[in-house]
Amino acid sequence: MIKTVNLPGGAQAAIFPSAIVVYNYADGGEAELSQIISAHPGQAVIFVATRFDKAVFSQAENTMRTFIFLDADGLKASVDPTYPAQWVSPGDFIPALPGNISIEATPAGFIVSSIAPDPTETHTFAN
Repeated sequence: MIKTVNLPGGAQAAIFPSAIVVYNYADGGEAELSQIISAHPGQAVIFVATRFDKAVFSQAENTMRTFIFLDADGLKASVDPTYPAQWVSPGDFIPALPGNISIEATPAGFIVSSIAPDPTETHTFAN
């Protein structure tokens, strides 16, 4: 079962059995996110976003983490290319991420699914 938690700045976290997926993290949510990560030790943390906030790169530093941004409206062109981020466009699909998670980019956000142990668990993040 997926648990969702609202974070400051309109961000959300979806807690899957083996990963935490954070949507549109914004500066100011450090305490809440740290509590979630501490409560789920060893889980991968995947950050997905339709907007860019460089504060995301200082989060979850002691965990396996992945950063995925939706390249909409030329967002990628305005971001320093040295940031360790993957960029996706609507329709792109990443079939296997840490924590047994797959992600599909949509025009409005992301469809995030667990590929194991229960491949029926899905959560949609959208603006």
